[in-house]
Amino acid sequence: MSSTVPLVDFHAHLDLFPDFPAIFGECQAHDVATVAVTTTPFAYPRNLEAAQDFPLVKVALGLHPQIVGERHASIAEFERLSPDAKFIGEVGLDAGPAHYGTFPDQEKIFRRIAAICSEQGGKVLSIHSFRTAKKVLDILEDSGVPRNCFVVFHWFSGSGSEMNRALELGCFFSVNGSMLEKQARAESIKKIPLNRLLTETDGPFRNSANRIPARPQSVAETLNGLAAILPGKVELLRQHIWSNAKRMIGGIADNL
Repeated sequence: MSSTVPLVDFHAHLDLFPDFPAIFGECQAHDVATVAVTTTPFAYPRNLEAAQDFPLVKVALGLHPQIVGERHASIAEFERLSPDAKFIGEVGLDAGPAHYGTFPDQEKIFRRIAAICSEQGGKVLSIHSFRTAKKVLDILEDSGVPRNCFVVFHWFSGSGSEMNRALELGCFFSVNGSMLEKQARAESIKKIPLNRLLTETDGPFRNSANRIPARPQSVAETLNGLAAILPGKVELLRQHIWSNAKRMIGGIADNL
């Protein structure tokens, strides 16, 4: 395998950058395979339109848990669009102080999303699980999603036992630079097998090294940070991460 395989940004909010939709072409120009997540299903069509000439960008159908309180009725639009959506995200649960009041609605919506994905099969889910890893895993397991789809935990902050449970279920983890800044989190990242590891920026919500919102090509910084704590050269790690992403980007049926 060539060392010039694409970089991988498995979780970025491209439609929230001020230069949307030009940033889609930037992903292609910088050779970054990018999953463009959305926060509401109503943003999905315009993201698809922006990505149509850029094969390295895949658009995900999302309903972010932080907006479920005011947008729970959007599940109808999510369900309408879901049959043609291979990528799903950002979805999940958030039990942070600012959003805990909407948790019953979040759980109801996420259970429905999990059921939809499991029933339709062949999806790739990018999951938000802030302070909710156990509940998210319970819902995923109850619905059968890990048997029928790929699951990727975005910016995972659960415990070691929760990570082990996710690994046993076949889940992947997308890692960003902020996760490498804390020693304890960096130590947990070392426990992720290379065949379950992905990179992300979560741009524009986290900053790059030069303190501006991380763009997809900023994922190179994360790759270098991972290479500093994991065995092997950065080129080999890049190949591993692309191989993991290609399983999902290039097709699911042959790899389950």
